[in-house]
Amino acid sequence: MIDQSTFAPFVLVEHDDPPVRNCGGRSRCRYNLVLHDRDMQPVASTFALAGVAGDGCGWNGFAESLAAAEMPAVAELVNFLSDPGTFVLTSHHVDALRQLAGRLAAAYHDPELLAHLLRPAREA
Repeated sequence: MIDQSTFAPFVLVEHDDPPVRNCGGRSRCRYNLVLHDRDMQPVASTFALAGVAGDGCGWNGFAESLAAAEMPAVAELVNFLSDPGTFVLTSHHVDALRQLAGRLAAAYHDPELLAHLLRPAREA
């Protein structure tokens, strides 16, 4: 299953046979939340103004900070495994990814909200 619309531009992926390496090296994770580099560009200036890299690593730090601050139970269930070119979160718990994806997508589409939420990520 691939859901490209609910949290667009973030993509929620369910693997029938998950790759071994995508769950923090501990086990196979069934679910991924992905944001590709081409989709980071429209909000890169908001990240830059906040002093945060607008690449996958910047998104990773932002998501981890946001989850820890607003939904610590979710943060415990998600692996933050991004690289500069791709933002990737993995989990065994689809509901945890959905909850975080909803918050990230809302911020992505609201520049003022994104700028406001990026402040704590910059301070982390």
